[in-house]
Amino acid sequence: TYDITSLVHGDGEIDISFVRTLNYTANISNVLLMENAAQISADNHTGALKSGTFVQDSPEVLPYYVLNIPSYHPTSTYTIQATINAPTHPNSTSTTPIGEVHFVNWN
Repeated sequence: TYDITSLVHGDGEIDISFVRTLNYTANISNVLLMENAAQISADNHTGALKSGTFVQDSPEVLPYYVLNIPSYHPTSTYTIQATINAPTHPNSTSTTPIGEVHFVNWN
């Protein structure tokens, strides 16, 4: 789950891409946009990626997701939730995958 409230300033499209920071393949699916814990948009295709790239792993699907805010409310909390299947760092006790979220074409 990623809190994007400070980045949202109006209605419209939100384009998101995920990047791995280590050389492992990750699979992403079920990317949801939530407003105050209620789903308002979803992109449910499965994308795959490798370390440090926005480029798709052929023949996999690009890990680029398009969500939409139909009606912006300035007092709402906006979050993105995604299902990410990725290995964790081999020397870490954390179960959190290592990577980044990028807002593509974000103004």
